[in-house]
Formats: sequence, structure tokens, C-alpha cells
Amino acid sequence: MKSVTLGSIYSLSPMSKDAMHLTSIKNSYSKRYASEFGEPRGCSERDVTILEQSLGRRLPAAYREYLLWMGNDKHGRLKGSDWFLSDVLENTAALPELLSENEISIDQLDDLFCFFMHQGYMAAWFDLSQTSDDPECFFFSEGNDAEEVEGPKMFSDFLKKELGL
Repeated sequence: MKSVTLGSIYSLSPMSKDAMHLTSIKNSYSKRYASEFGEPRGCSERDVTILEQSLGRRLPAAYREYLLWMGNDKHGRLKGSDWFLSDVLENTAALPELLSENEISIDQLDDLFCFFMHQGYMAAWFDLSQTSDDPECFFFSEGNDAEEVEGPKMFSDFLKKELGL
């Protein structure tokens, strides 16, 4: 069984509660995709709070900002994959099986939050025990030659890449 070390958990320099982690991504998205997809549909603060209550912890600031910006945008640029508020609990529940089927062992599976899944063979996640506002995330896809977990990469970098920006 392959064992994966998720690296050291660290905190970036503190930022104000009102800091915008995705400002440049949002601006680029508006310039490049708004005419094709319209403005993204986000979640309400209440919906995000309910998710956090079900998890028993607060989500990282950059991910919260993503949810509020486009967490319900199922017909936008990210359509076809499971990125959205309604998907994340099911994604998180499915992640251990995907990794186990591919003989990948990760310590502390209980702290992992799977924010992205595509057709059950690709997944991206971060560790909820991180204290960073823009958490390190990891990606796995079946069928790669190495079939290894890629990362770490910051959530905002992963989002930017997947949006094609």
C-alpha cells in the first residue's frame, strides 16, 4: 500500500477576516467567462454556516469565499464535476474508498474534506485541521502512470487552474 505524507501543516501570515483571497481570480473570470456563463451563483452565508456546523469546524477563508461566489453555479464553467455545496459531503464520504481502491494510505482521513470529485475517479481535498486561510490541497486521478497524489498546491491555485485562468 502506498503511504502519502501530506507535508507539514502550517499557517500563512494572519489576514483580516475581510480579506479577499480570490479577487484576482474573480476579476479574470468576469473578463473571460461572464459573457458566456453569466455571473456565478454563490451560496448564502447561511448555507455555508450550516455546512460548517455539520462538519463541526469553520472552513478555510479562501474556500468559504469560493462557496459564497460560485458554490451553487452548476451550469457555469465548472459544470460536469462535483464542486458545489450540495456535493461536498458525498465527495468527502467517497474519498476514502477511492484512495483505498488505489492502495493509497493517508493518515487522519477524518480530517480530509473533498471539495472536488469528477466521475468517481478524480478527487481534490484539503485537511480541515490546517490553519491556513488558503489551504494546501491535494489531487488524485486514477489512470495516471504513477497513480500518485499530487500536491501540495494552495486551494486558490487549484481553482485558478481548473477555471482555465
